[in-house]
Amino acid sequence: MAVAVASDSDKRDRKYLSGLISSDGNHVYCGGLDATIGRGLLYAPYADVVCFMSSTANTSEAKTFAIVIRAEFPNKELAFGYCPKPDGPRWNGMDHVTLGSELQSLGYDYYFLTQFGFSVFPQSQPETPWVMVDDVLRGTFLEQ
Repeated sequence: MAVAVASDSDKRDRKYLSGLISSDGNHVYCGGLDATIGRGLLYAPYADVVCFMSSTANTSEAKTFAIVIRAEFPNKELAFGYCPKPDGPRWNGMDHVTLGSELQSLGYDYYFLTQFGFSVFPQSQPETPWVMVDDVLRGTFLEQ
């Protein structure tokens, strides 16, 4: 989930902005799970896979995300992406079998970890190429 956005130009994000601007010029984003689910529902009609990104390996919010997305798009593939905080568990210090099994039971088709600029699929690489689109690019095809 985002903690800052570079611009307040997307009117859908404005309700989640705190009104504060960080020292590096980003707008402080307070959207939380509601904003994440809203963005997932927005992308789902155009995506093969809808991804829930988290800075923790806690799956409680991922469960809610999966339930809501699958209620609206029952056949949509889901991915869980973990990008640890600097003080969080690293990929080589995690039990990937247990996490993968838990995510699969929640309805996730894939999970991956992004650390040091690299994305790793710990259990198995998807059979098709993945394109991870940064939110910055969303304006080119999803502005409403």
